Formats: sequence, structure tokens, C-alpha cells
Amino acid sequence: EKVEGANYTSYFVGDSNKKLYSVGRGDYGGLGITLDQPETEFCVSTPHRVPLVYDIDTQGDISEPTQNCIVEAKIDEDEQPEIEQVAAGDSHVIVITKQGDVYSWGFGENGQCGQNKRDSSDKDADITLPQKMNLTMKKVTYKVMYASGGAQHSAFIINSTDSSEYSSGDDQSADLLSSG
Repeated sequence: EKVEGANYTSYFVGDSNKKLYSVGRGDYGGLGITLDQPETEFCVSTPHRVPLVYDIDTQGDISEPTQNCIVEAKIDEDEQPEIEQVAAGDSHVIVITKQGDVYSWGFGENGQCGQNKRDSSDKDADITLPQKMNLTMKKVTYKVMYASGGAQHSAFIINSTDSSEYSSGDDQSADLLSSG
């Protein structure tokens, strides 16, 4: 029902807008299925499920944290939000749910995932599984209406009580909604 792709990776949503899948190259955790950062040029050739809400502790012993760590049978389907939009940058992804939550993962060295993670070490800034963004800043709650991913940045159209414009990524604060 929804398809998005960037830099050797594709994402698609099906089954009542609640099931997200990824396929392709997963550098920097861009596939959203590994616990640890995979090796450069890590690829999956068949679609893998990417749950937005997932308890990795229910998986038991994971012997290969740089490989697919998602056990589809253990996904709680009732917990999965309905997906409104998927936006892919070169090596990161942003998902907006119909409930208004925003999730991101992937390459984050320049803050493009909007998760307040920015580090000179690629590994420390990358997010390998979907993480929910904090949409409150300076006591103002924001609703993301639309997202777009670029090479080393993301842009958002938001509703808020102020009239600022916001972005995350290269040459911006690593906060999701940092005034730029």
C-alpha cells in the first residue's frame, strides 16, 4: 500500500498499514532489523519484517546481533501502530503513524534520525532498530505532518503552537525539532 526506497534499500507497508518490511542493503542499521551495526554492505535479498513496537528481550539468546534479530512470530500485532508515511534518506528512515508518533532508525552521525544522537563515531550515532522520537521541546508538543529524508538530513512539516521551522541533520542540532 506504501512504498519508499533510497540508496539500495526499499521499504513497503502492507496488511492494513501495520506491517512494514525492508529489503536491500543495511549499512548503518538502515534495514531496522539488527541489534548491532552490521558489516558494510550487509544485504538481505528477501523482505524482512520491521516492527515499530518490539520487545527485543523476548527473543532469548541472539547469537548474531549484526544479522536479522526480529522473530516475526513474536511480534505483538495488537501493539503495531497504523503507518501513515514512510520517508527514506540515503541510509536512514522516518515513519509517521496515524496516531501521530514518529519513529526513525539508520545512519545518524549528522543527527538526521532526530534522536539527539550525534557522534564522531558512526557506530555510536547509528540506530539499528526503530526508535520512537520525542516530539516535545521546550514544553511545546509538535505533531509531524510530513517527513522527508535526504543524504545527511531530514525535514519535517509540523503543527505546533509556535511558528518556527524545524529540521534535523547536517549543520543542525541533533534534536528532532531543533529550530534552524
